[in-house]
Amino acid sequence: MVAGLFLQHFVDEKQPWLHIDIGASGFVERDLTFSKKGATGLGLRLLVDLVETYEK
Repeated sequence: MVAGLFLQHFVDEKQPWLHIDIGASGFVERDLTFSKKGATGLGLRLLVDLVETYEK
């Protein structure tokens, strides 16, 4: 949330924008039940769905 508040200062108030904070969740050190070791891509499906929905 802090990063979003910081970024808000650089965006024109008339410009719609969104900050998705996925820090510390984009990489795992070991295999997990739901994810293999390495980059998780967490948030990517959310972003794609959001863009596709907003585009309509």
